[in-house]
Amino acid sequence: MIEDPQNFVNLALDTCDKQASYVVKTQAAKLLEGLCDNIDGAVTLTSYFCIQSLNITLSKEKNK
Repeated sequence: MIEDPQNFVNLALDTCDKQASYVVKTQAAKLLEGLCDNIDGAVTLTSYFCIQSLNITLSKEKNK
């Protein structure tokens, strides 16, 4: 981001809008958007999974 801000902006635009490149990040965003558009409750399930994953990871770090 600091070394090449234009590349960062282009990747962010591609990830959030166009999803034209075949970078893992943009393809994952495309898959997630497709799931959320076509499966009822996918946003809720995905959000719950992410929050639970963060909670588990953070609680492990806290106990070290």
